[in-house]
Amino acid sequence: KLPGTNQTVGDALLAVHKSFLKPVARLLDNKIKINGMAHITGGGFPDNIPRVLPKSVACEIDRTTWDVPTIFNFIERQGKVDHDEMYRVFNMGIGFVLIVPKTSLPRIKTVFRNMRQTWYQIGVIRVRKPGMESVFYAKYAGDPAGARPATTCGRRGRRPARPGRRPAPSSRRAQGSRRA
Repeated sequence: KLPGTNQTVGDALLAVHKSFLKPVARLLDNKIKINGMAHITGGGFPDNIPRVLPKSVACEIDRTTWDVPTIFNFIERQGKVDHDEMYRVFNMGIGFVLIVPKTSLPRIKTVFRNMRQTWYQIGVIRVRKPGMESVFYAKYAGDPAGARPATTCGRRGRRPARPGRRPAPSSRRAQGSRRA
């Protein structure tokens, strides 16, 4: 059994993922602008998100905005896999990313709330500086990799916002949708 669940490791690995067609279609039906969409499959965030971004911008992901499913924590621990490597290989519970204008967030929240669709604001789009990776992670004290979060707003769920600096102005936000 996978610790903390009623599933075997095999069942957890073979679980069918949720389709993101209905939530995305509902946003489009409501005329909500979507600047980019990325299905987070093999290759994790670094291989999938850059495909929908212009080279002039980068995506900063805040790994504190969602709870990673048990199976990924188990694989990391038992396999002694590097924390950052997990995000290069797996989706870590975020199956689909939407890049949307910041001004669309209130309408997206309403649509997803009405659908009972779980979603997280997982990051921001930043101007890409020389030497900057196209996908990078906000750092904070609780992350095995680092220092503090880039954003303290737009979270959904039980986790309180962490104190810290406000994000730099950005015209777009990265949204993640999680399988249920």
